[in-house]
Amino acid sequence: MDETVEPWAAVPTIEGGLVVGSDGSRGAASALDWALDDAQRRGCAVHVVRTWMLATAIDDVPGEPGSVPSMDECAQVTQRLVESDAAATVAARGSGTHPEVVCHAVHGPAGPTLVAVAAHADLLVVGHRGRGHLADLLLGSVAEYALRHATCPVVVVRR
Repeated sequence: MDETVEPWAAVPTIEGGLVVGSDGSRGAASALDWALDDAQRRGCAVHVVRTWMLATAIDDVPGEPGSVPSMDECAQVTQRLVESDAAATVAARGSGTHPEVVCHAVHGPAGPTLVAVAAHADLLVVGHRGRGHLADLLLGSVAEYALRHATCPVVVVRR
């Protein structure tokens, strides 16, 4: 039986290089900035991954109120968002040489999906998420999941 996988359901296979989780936050931009420096030293590519679920992507897709966008529309909008976020972070670094940056929009819950994408990467980089003075001492759920389950080394970047 030949099964067809929808493009939005495919998990990219990344061999080597750095995988960076990106959700559009300031912490994610800091994680990408750190990863760009590290990738430059290593001489490898940076794969920026933004995970999405219908419930989280639906607000980003333009449309009539009450309409539900297709999964393909959500994937396309999420891809544009991750590309825009990555380009802004690279541009903020100024001119000069930068490692190759490849952007991916991947359907699935953030923690498990990032861990799956980074299974054969050299390093997984995620941002730290804090909500205040005391909460800054705690890790966000995605960072904690990555630290517990990733098969490659993980770096958690504080803002």
